[in-house]
Amino acid sequence: MGISLRIFLVNDDDSIQRLALSRYDRLLERDPKERLPQYAGERVRYALAVVDLVDREPVEILRIQYSYLSFDSEGRIDPAEGEREARLLLEIFPPEPIIRNPWDQAVWISLLTILFLFLLYTMIPELYSFLGFGT
Repeated sequence: MGISLRIFLVNDDDSIQRLALSRYDRLLERDPKERLPQYAGERVRYALAVVDLVDREPVEILRIQYSYLSFDSEGRIDPAEGEREARLLLEIFPPEPIIRNPWDQAVWISLLTILFLFLLYTMIPELYSFLGFGT
């Protein structure tokens, strides 16, 4: 039992061509020796599937993602197009702020934390001494 990643290119006539993961990685890394000249200058549909394997055979699709790959004039993945798509995604789905509470709520949370610690230390004086705050 295991999990595998499969890449499929979808041609204009809707035929599917499997692309080896190692080759896909080399294309993403812009290996100068790796290219797909048949897709030079094109924008190609692709599917990235995560499959569950039993005895090295796929038995279930766990997740699938569809998108496009843009190739430059030499048949290599075009990094400028990928960056443009990433920027568009950030415009459509901006990242959420790390702190989700407004600052006025953060102040109240800090004050409640200090109050809690004060009550804890006054109710359990041994803890106060144990932590090195007492003499």
